[in-house]
Amino acid sequence: MSVWSLINEGVALFKNRKFDKAIEKLNQALDGIEDKNSQIQEQNDIQFYLGCCYLEQAMKAKGKESEQLFGQAVEHHQQQLRLAEQLEDKQNSLQEQIDAQSWLGHCYLEQALKAKDKEAEQLFGRAVEHYQQQLSLAGQLEDKQNSLQEQFYAQFWLGYIYLKQAVKIKDENSSKVKELTEKADKYFYFPSIICRN
Repeated sequence: MSVWSLINEGVALFKNRKFDKAIEKLNQALDGIEDKNSQIQEQNDIQFYLGCCYLEQAMKAKGKESEQLFGQAVEHHQQQLRLAEQLEDKQNSLQEQIDAQSWLGHCYLEQALKAKDKEAEQLFGRAVEHYQQQLSLAGQLEDKQNSLQEQFYAQFWLGYIYLKQAVKIKDENSSKVKELTEKADKYFYFPSIICRN
């Protein structure tokens, strides 16, 4: 069976929420690529879906199992990012990097929502870093419509993170809550400007 056939089977299993079977097919596809310096797009796609499978599993799991699954999701999306940087077509490379940064941000955000106190704060910070990278990369896209759309998504998620972080703080009157809600407002305001232009 060809690598693309295995990828397509893995994607179909993922869409049907059969994550263990999808992981198995995607790993078979990855094993089918003998020269890891070739078929970069295929490897990128495989890593993307593996990361998504583990993220879905992590969000349902609890405790140590959840932490391990989040770790695997992050690892696959980091590999996706490294592969995206190797793609020859610059615009495709940028788009794939944007996707990887977005999913890395999503992994850390979901993990932060499950965590407490300092750990949650650190994870929110990691999510912000990745969405800021997404925002920066989006500005480099030549297709202006796509560039604005990707900037909009990054801005939305940055605002969402700050809002969720503020909600997690118990003392509503703290200066930290005020600071976070002001940051959220800033990011939620920016996308509305983009929509009007």
